[in-house]
Amino acid sequence: MLSLKENNPQIVKLNANNYSVWKFKMEMILIKEDLFHLIEDDTPSQPDEKYIKTDRQARAIINLCIEDSQIIHIKYETTAKATWNKLKTIHERSNLSSKLFLLRKLYATKMSEDGNMNEHIAQMLELIDKLKAVGEEIKDDHIAALLLVSVPKSYDTLITALEARPENELTPELIKNKLTDEYNRRKEQDSDRNLAQAFKTNVSFKTRNQNKNDKFCTFCKKPGHSRDFCYHLNKNYGYRKRFPFKKEVRPKTPNESQGQNRDRTSVCMQIHEKLNILNETKIKEELQNKNDKTTLSSTVYNETNPTTFITDSAPIIIESSLSDPKHTLLANADTRNKAKVSFFIDSGASQHLINDKRLFSSLDETADSIKIIVADGKIISSQGIGKIYFQTITKDGIHEICLQNAYYLPQLECNLLSVKRITEKGFTVNFNKNKCVVMKDKTVYLEAISNNNSLYEVIMHEDKVSNHNFAYNCNNHNCLYLWHKRLGHRNINSIKQLVKENLADGIQLDNCQHIGDCIHCIKNKLSEFPYPKEAKYRATHPLDLVHSDLCGPMPTQSVSGKYYILTFVDDYSRYSMIYLLSKKDEVLSKLKEYISMTRNKFRRTLKVLRSDNGREYIGKEIEDFLKEQGIVHQLTVPYSPQQNGVSERKNRTIIEMTRCLLSEANLPQRFWAEAAMTATYLQNRLPTKPKRKTPYELWTNHKPNLSHIRVFGCKAYAYIQKQIRGKLDSKAVEGIFLGYDYRSKGYRIYLGDNKIMISRTVKFNENPLPYAKKEAKELQKRDETTQQLVELELEHEENHSMEEGEINERTEVNPCEDDGDELSNSQIQTNQHRRSERKTKGIPPERFAFFANPERIKEPKSWNDVLKMENPYEKQKWIESTKEEMKSLQKNETWKFVTPPSGKKVIGCRWTFKAKYDSKGNIERYKARLVAQGFS
Repeated sequence: MLSLKENNPQIVKLNANNYSVWKFKMEMILIKEDLFHLIEDDTPSQPDEKYIKTDRQARAIINLCIEDSQIIHIKYETTAKATWNKLKTIHERSNLSSKLFLLRKLYATKMSEDGNMNEHIAQMLELIDKLKAVGEEIKDDHIAALLLVSVPKSYDTLITALEARPENELTPELIKNKLTDEYNRRKEQDSDRNLAQAFKTNVSFKTRNQNKNDKFCTFCKKPGHSRDFCYHLNKNYGYRKRFPFKKEVRPKTPNESQGQNRDRTSVCMQIHEKLNILNETKIKEELQNKNDKTTLSSTVYNETNPTTFITDSAPIIIESSLSDPKHTLLANADTRNKAKVSFFIDSGASQHLINDKRLFSSLDETADSIKIIVADGKIISSQGIGKIYFQTITKDGIHEICLQNAYYLPQLECNLLSVKRITEKGFTVNFNKNKCVVMKDKTVYLEAISNNNSLYEVIMHEDKVSNHNFAYNCNNHNCLYLWHKRLGHRNINSIKQLVKENLADGIQLDNCQHIGDCIHCIKNKLSEFPYPKEAKYRATHPLDLVHSDLCGPMPTQSVSGKYYILTFVDDYSRYSMIYLLSKKDEVLSKLKEYISMTRNKFRRTLKVLRSDNGREYIGKEIEDFLKEQGIVHQLTVPYSPQQNGVSERKNRTIIEMTRCLLSEANLPQRFWAEAAMTATYLQNRLPTKPKRKTPYELWTNHKPNLSHIRVFGCKAYAYIQKQIRGKLDSKAVEGIFLGYDYRSKGYRIYLGDNKIMISRTVKFNENPLPYAKKEAKELQKRDETTQQLVELELEHEENHSMEEGEINERTEVNPCEDDGDELSNSQIQTNQHRRSERKTKGIPPERFAFFANPERIKEPKSWNDVLKMENPYEKQKWIESTKEEMKSLQKNETWKFVTPPSGKKVIGCRWTFKAKYDSKGNIERYKARLVAQGFS
């Protein structure tokens, strides 16, 4: 096995037989390392240094993942593509001999009766893949038929049932699933059958087989058997049939034939067959005869509720009413003092058995019972299954242990803990002569000491169970639980305080153990468990984990018709990027943009995307895209936004800062998009608590320069280029600062009348803010020179968090470092116009733009148009307007129900819709009217 990188998966080296699997895994590794294009695309005629370097890297990865026997084929290849094609030519030979060999092997592959179905199907599919690789395509119906004819004849019943299905349903996937299910079912049956066979062991076969010649019956005075198995003494019990002394040979189980029948588990299964033949009286006699001769472990085999335990005293027979009646066996129980809460480790148990009802925190007394026959022949039954908590103390501290699905058996004399169930939870159980230790991840959670009876008793913390325990009925009138119910299920500590500090008369509490968590308090007071304050895992590199969420719809449509904010937050740097959306179904396209942009920037692909369960994130299209890209998609639990806390907090922070910016600038809410983009831009340049660095620095490896930051909404004077102004015209135009442009090194200046200008030379007056001073009045009319500016949308359609490094690459403008308000132009490279004394005719400068009036919303023509609207906010507004109209008609009593005159047509009615605007162009009201149709 070879590990390419620390975090990369391992891959088996290429040999002569595993090319198909190796090729697939190698393609995945090259895709993960962003090197797949080197083996897919043609090699350039004049590769640059970067291409040569990455090609060498890809060739090295391929060469390191092949065995020595394959090196001779590609030793002299100089490029990754040539190496790949050489291996492909050798291992994917499409000649007739290769096809013939694979086809013969495919048709000859048969599964034996005792074969493994999963391995057989995998072998068949591997041969089919190899045939496809050499150009031999096999259809699905042919694959299905091959799978069916390759299994043993014992599967004929299943095949007959499948043949009754319609042909279009018999897909290879269905056949594989059905064959696998049948194989697993048979495997379980074989396990039960082997178990039953293991039971068919004579209770004294060891005694009878060992030193058989030394045995002598004291009753009939004959050799070869003992008094216990004398037919003459026990002829009424059918011993001749079950113990043919002349032959004394019986079939051995597989375990016996292999010499593996000497442990406690095999001995515990000795009398299964007896229990099916002998009646209760015979069982009692046999148990009395062998009470002091055999120590057995017990197991109740049940597909749903298996139970096993081992003890070392009086035998007990356990029978599960849920399982096959044959699955009945012996166990032993030790007599214990119930006053002390004790638990014993049982290495043969497959379930936990508890004898004290008070120990259960929850108990299902309606569960199917287990029947028990004790040594004196008395039959008892289990009385429920539940959960138990108790505390242990070890060298590593105090630990709270939870036992799930423990049987309640009140007649037992000890509590037994199942080693099997403990190990299933990932714990390790170590036994030595005097001690048993249960540990996990080098932490000891439970210790048990061997006592005089060779049982391992758990070391308890203060010999008591946890306070989780459930309270049951108690006959004591001063029981704490009874007072708990009397006082309206008040907190236990409050009731104890009432008595301890003598705050009330007429109440007395006895030292009663019938108290714990009340089931009614649990059902009616349970609150959600707290979420961790800090994540256990934090990404160590950009794009290891990205959080995403969709915020919206906003109550107000932005100027360009946006309603939603889509956020992407890198877990490592906390760098945020937002996209503005009109509809939710745009999430996939923006996700693709984000992945492409970040892959370009970091030369690596996003590894894990974490989002909520919103429909925009769990559609088939987006899931297929993420699988294709090899991106793990993590989803939060429904109704648990805290699990996506990074995105949720980021959305809250953006919205809160957006509100603050709009509030201080006293700007209309339709400018929320500009404020949200500015908020994201600023937050990326503010420090985060865990890293003590700004997200911008962690994302770009450069400290942010804040010298160009100005107060959002402040008064700004933008420079007017000489090419578009006269000699006597003003050199600056007044406006409102609305943030930073991501495509150029410039400020966004709002000029009123829905016009915006992007300029790098701006003078700011940050106090007072113009809108706040004028109480949101209309700005004065601007100079007519601004009418020559080009139309541009108000919001950026792309990534709205400007990166200074990217701007430098696009515009070759350095970040603003001077103390003045004008952006630095020391290295700006622009195409300057020739000097001319006349004005340019409609030629716009490169860095200016303005907004035309936004397109007004589309008014519905009918009620059906309202129901078909995609915009949820507008749809709701129009529906509310119709409700207001109906209320108005009813209030004014404009109509009443009458019987239409005979022979007259009834005039119909229809809805009309109109949006009312204020002087600024903002929607003031959604108006609906119900009017009569203009015809009869």
